[in-house]
Amino acid sequence: MDENPFKIQEGSIRDSKVGGFIAGKHSGDHVDFDSFGKFERLGKFFSEKKVRILFLVFFSLIFILFVRAFYLQGLEGDYYRGVAEGNRIRSDVIRANRGLMYDRFGQALVKNVSYFFLYIKPDLMPEDDLLRLDFTDDLAELLELERSDLDQRLTEGSAKGDKALVYENLPYDLAIRLMIMSEKYPAIEVTHEPRREYDTDYGLAHTMGYLGEVSEEDVENGYNYHDRIGKTGLEYVYQDTMKGKNGIRQVEVDALFREKSIISMTEPIEGKDIVLTIDAKAQEKLFEIMNDVSERFDKPKMAAVILDPKDGGVLAMASLPSYNNNIFTTI
Repeated sequence: MDENPFKIQEGSIRDSKVGGFIAGKHSGDHVDFDSFGKFERLGKFFSEKKVRILFLVFFSLIFILFVRAFYLQGLEGDYYRGVAEGNRIRSDVIRANRGLMYDRFGQALVKNVSYFFLYIKPDLMPEDDLLRLDFTDDLAELLELERSDLDQRLTEGSAKGDKALVYENLPYDLAIRLMIMSEKYPAIEVTHEPRREYDTDYGLAHTMGYLGEVSEEDVENGYNYHDRIGKTGLEYVYQDTMKGKNGIRQVEVDALFREKSIISMTEPIEGKDIVLTIDAKAQEKLFEIMNDVSERFDKPKMAAVILDPKDGGVLAMASLPSYNNNIFTTI
């Protein structure tokens, strides 16, 4: 036989249609040619057009992600860093002691008493409806409040800031129980703050006035939602003198908003005291006489003033009917 039957074919194959062709096929392998009948022609499996489109989509996505990352880290970096920092750091207001009022001889006519206050932060309450219901039920039972009363205080209080003032002048044992409860529920915040306590023996309610909650206009002028400011009498007239300046306490909190460490502390500045021309003993005596006359002659309305003949200063002044201005200090 002159021609070698095992000679390797060189050059191109004349017939480009080779049914069942596999590039990696070796001699001796068994192949079911029927399963490859759909590949009737040698050539590229993907078209170049589809490949170009795929690469274009891929690089477009990469470009979009790059631009977004640049926007978040570059242009908006300060904002999001501030948000993250705000979630890690909690700022607490330290209430400043309000200035006191004294008579001409140094007798205190009003004093500041430290009370325990209960605040609830609605945004930190349980998100699940059932857990939220259990939380408010337990809290209402602990405070001996009707559920509707507690809900009303939460709604009205949260409308005035990031937390709702729910209870003032908590008993000591109840305040301790709530502090322990706050380990489980970060929405609970127990603080101790000063509140006014007036001496009602002098009958100076109309003269001294009382404190009340701030208005929206007051908040716009720099007051906090839970500040108390003078509403009537000397408390109103000398508001700027006696109010003082609140301090700030910044603490680091963990993921459950529990306090870890104190970062910084700005101490509050106490308000200034004022000294009146009032003589406390003369004032008390005048009020006593007026009440006796009112009962004896059935005269519920009257007013009296005692002046110092030397300089015209007011030594005592009172009017009936009077009232207890301490009722405005708590809710």
